[in-house]
Parts: sequence; C-alpha cells; structure tokens
Amino acid sequence: MSGNENNLKDFVCEALLMTDDISQAVIEIEHKEGIITLNGTVQSEEDRLVADGLTRQQEGTVDVINKLHIMDHELQTPNPIR
Repeated sequence: MSGNENNLKDFVCEALLMTDDISQAVIEIEHKEGIITLNGTVQSEEDRLVADGLTRQQEGTVDVINKLHIMDHELQTPNPIR
C-alpha cells in the first residue's frame, strides 16, 4: 500500500470526524487503489448519504462502496470513527 493510499484513508477519516452532519456513528474505513469501503453503523439514511458524499469528495477517491447500516436505536452509543 502506498503512502498516498494511507493519506487517503487519513483524509477520509478526518473529513468524517470533522463534520457536524454525522451524529453517533461507528465507521470502519477500508481502502485499496482509491476504492474506499465504508463499513459500520450510522443513525440515519441521511448520515449514510453524508458519509458517502464526504468520502467521494476526497482527492484520490476512485469509488466508494457504502456498506453502512442504519443503527438499531435500542443499542448502546457506538464507538467513534476509525
């Protein structure tokens, strides 16, 4: 994995952490050759779409595979984005 790929993951992670548009979420970011896969759980469909859009905006992103699921609100508060 190249340094640029590591930077891309860092940029995506930072963008997701810095936005106020996504509330409590657990998002794991995987990447290979500019293709970013988002796995985890978010609070709403809107949060899912915001995460997808922010990821697509990052320079070097070729495609996004969005595997985020909507959180079951009976579960505990999730861990942060990683």
